[in-house]
Amino acid sequence: MSDKQVNIVKFQKAANEAVKLTKKFIDQIKPRATRYDIRDADVKGLKIRVNVSGKLVFIAVGKVRGISKSRTCTIGDAKVVGVDDARVAASAFLGQLQQGIDANQVKSDKLNKQRTLEQVLTSYLKTRDLQERTKTDYLRDIPMYCPNWWSKEVSLITEDKVCDWYLENSHRKTQIDKVFRTLKAVLEYAVGIRAIDTNPCESVIKRRIRYKIEPKTNRVDTTFELNKMLDALVKLMSAEQIKDTQGDFILFLLQTGLRLNEARTIKWSDIDWKQYYILITETKNKRPHVIPMTPLIKDMLLRRQKAVNYHNEWVFPNRFGTGHLVDYRKTLDKVIAKAGITTVRAHDLRRTFSTMLDNLGINEADIKALMNHADNSVTRKHYLQETNLEAKRKNLWEIGKYLERSVSVTIDGVENVVCEGTLRVLIYDSDDDITPCERPEDKRDFDAVDSMR
Repeated sequence: MSDKQVNIVKFQKAANEAVKLTKKFIDQIKPRATRYDIRDADVKGLKIRVNVSGKLVFIAVGKVRGISKSRTCTIGDAKVVGVDDARVAASAFLGQLQQGIDANQVKSDKLNKQRTLEQVLTSYLKTRDLQERTKTDYLRDIPMYCPNWWSKEVSLITEDKVCDWYLENSHRKTQIDKVFRTLKAVLEYAVGIRAIDTNPCESVIKRRIRYKIEPKTNRVDTTFELNKMLDALVKLMSAEQIKDTQGDFILFLLQTGLRLNEARTIKWSDIDWKQYYILITETKNKRPHVIPMTPLIKDMLLRRQKAVNYHNEWVFPNRFGTGHLVDYRKTLDKVIAKAGITTVRAHDLRRTFSTMLDNLGINEADIKALMNHADNSVTRKHYLQETNLEAKRKNLWEIGKYLERSVSVTIDGVENVVCEGTLRVLIYDSDDDITPCERPEDKRDFDAVDSMR
C-alpha cells in the first residue's frame, strides 16, 4: 500500500447530518430551489427551516409518546429569536411530547375553550348539510332565547345554568324545548371540538325535568270535516271569493301531502309533460321526490298555465309576481271559517293526506313512498327498487277520487250523491262528467295516464 499513491478525497458533511447551530452559521445559510431543513446537533428535534424566499424559521419536530403522531411547533424567525432561546423553547415542546402530552392539541383546546356560543354555532353550521331555512331558524332562535350566552365562552355554560334557563321558560314549553334541542346539538358539537368536556344540556335529561311535549296530531277529520272543507273550497273558488292561486295550492296540498316549502317552490321546469310527473329536488331529507301527475293534478296545472297571474318560473307565484307563493293562511282560514271546522295548517293537511291513504287501505311501504319518508328496512334498502312510478300514480289517483267523492252533489233532487269528477268539473271545467258512484261496484276504474292523454 505504501508503494502506491493513495488519493484522499475530503467529503463535506452529509446533507441530513446535524450541525451545531450558531449565529455565524445561520448568517451564511442560503436558500435553494426547494425548501429544506437543517438539524441542530445540540437539541434533537430543533431545526431551521429554510424557505425558497430566504426566510429562516426555527421549528421543533417530534412524536407524541404512546401514539407516535408527529407534531411540529413553529418557534419563530431565526433572524429574531436567538439560538439559545430557540433551544429552550424546543426542549420545552419536545419534553411535553415525551410525556405523552400532545402540545399542539393542548394549544388548540385552549383556543377552542375560548370560543363563544356564537362562534361555535357558526362553525357548526359550516360543517352541517342543513336546509337554508333550518340555518336561518338556528341563527334566529339561539340568540333570541339564549341572549345571556350568545357572546360568552361556551365553557361558562354550566349544567345549573341550562336547567335554570329551561325551567324559567315553562310558560312557552313547546318553543323552548325546540330551542333546547338545537342548543343540545350545538353543544354536542362543542364537545367534539374540545371546546367543553361535557354537554351541559344532558343535565336536563338526567334530572328528569324535560317537558313532555305532545306531538301535533291536528288534521282534517276525514269522516265529518273533509266534505265540509271541500264544499267550502268549491263554493269560494266558484264564486271567485278567494284567489285561484291560493285555492289551487290548498287543493294541491291535500292531493299530494307535500310539505309547505316543497309545494310552494315548484317550478314549471320541475314538470315532465312526457311522463306526467313533478320532480321535487329540495326536500327535507335530501331525497328527490317524484309526484306522479293524476287527471286532477293535470287539470289544475293546465289552469295555472292559463291564469291571469301566470309566472314563467313559479307554478304558484305570489300576488306581486316577484317570487313563489308565501302566505296562503288567510285563504285557508277563510275556507275553514265557511266550513265551520277546526283550524288547520299546511302540515295538518299532510297528516290528512296520510289518513286518507290509510283509509284507502294503501300499504305502509307505499304510504312511505308517497310521503317521501325513508324506508330503512333491510329488504327495502338492499333488495327492492324504489316504488314504481305508475304504482305511485295509481295510489295518488285514489286520493284524487277520494277527494272528489267527498264533495256534496245534488242530482235529480237527491242530495249528497257520492260522485267522481266533481272537482275537475266544478273547479277546472273539465270535459269529464260528474258520475254517481253510490255503490263500490259503480266506481269507475280507469287508467290515470290514459285519461290525461
